[in-house]
Amino acid sequence: MKSKEDVLNTLKTFKESFDGKYAVMIPLVEIDGGLHVIFEERSHKLKFQPGEVCFPGGKIENGESPRDAAVREFMEELYPKVLDTAVSGSGSESNGSKDSSSDSSDDFGKYLDILCQLPPLPGPTGAYVYPFVCLVKKFNGGFSSDEVERIITYPISYFIENEPSCYPMERKVIPPDDFPIELVTGGKSTYNWHAQKYDMWIYKDTSPVIWGFTGRLLHAFIEIIKT
Repeated sequence: MKSKEDVLNTLKTFKESFDGKYAVMIPLVEIDGGLHVIFEERSHKLKFQPGEVCFPGGKIENGESPRDAAVREFMEELYPKVLDTAVSGSGSESNGSKDSSSDSSDDFGKYLDILCQLPPLPGPTGAYVYPFVCLVKKFNGGFSSDEVERIITYPISYFIENEPSCYPMERKVIPPDDFPIELVTGGKSTYNWHAQKYDMWIYKDTSPVIWGFTGRLLHAFIEIIKT
């Protein structure tokens, strides 16, 4: 049994575990004097959500902070090496590929500036996702073809001027058959479980359609800009 001192020391030295959690990056790039958002269309070869629109991101590895993971995933998926070719126009796209000769330097500051961290959101599986926003200093449309089918950019102004459609959603609680319902309800055999309610935001006029977790995160991001 732990002593009082041990309990207090454990609490004082507690650090959040990021095991099983994820981080994503919302990359912004300046094109023709305006800020654009960079999206990925997931590779059609992937087993999970192939062809859907997303931001660079992935699982936080052991020993990483959410920020470190977001930067690493950004570098792995977009690989902005010699980013000197502008990508322009609303809804523009690129079909580049990963360059294995890319700079291996850890000085990622030459590629991007982290602007802020947004509040974490529960992802598709329920695990928390830690979002960051960055400004890409250069951009040539390159990407890892193992994970990305193509790169798409839209100006921030597009999302400010074009509101997404909102669909109220619910996640219902389904307890297992052996759940001790009568124990927690004082003898009653039923319980009014609360459903988790959230809004699903869909940008119907983008190509591909932006929805799901990416739509929710994008909407939250645009709302911050509009305040």
